[in-house]
Amino acid sequence: MATRHTPSQSLTSKGPALFGLALLMLFGDLLQETAVQSSHLLCTIAGELLKILPSVILVICHALETYVLDYERLFVCFQMFASFWTLLRFLVGAA
Repeated sequence: MATRHTPSQSLTSKGPALFGLALLMLFGDLLQETAVQSSHLLCTIAGELLKILPSVILVICHALETYVLDYERLFVCFQMFASFWTLLRFLVGAA
């Protein structure tokens, strides 16, 4: 059997939507101002991050340069060890 909606049921189902619309009309300017302020805050943060970006890039480059130089020293030490290892094997084989 089909159910019939009475006018009070129809108003009850539309009540929250109407209440939300009324709140939006009353506080719409406040929401817009809040959105503008939060957008301004995000732009300010992005601007400050862009100001320090060159310094961060320089620090990263110096750290990588130090790592590369240490890597070259490590490679030279490894080459010396490898050549001594060959000499050591030769001396042990000759004895």
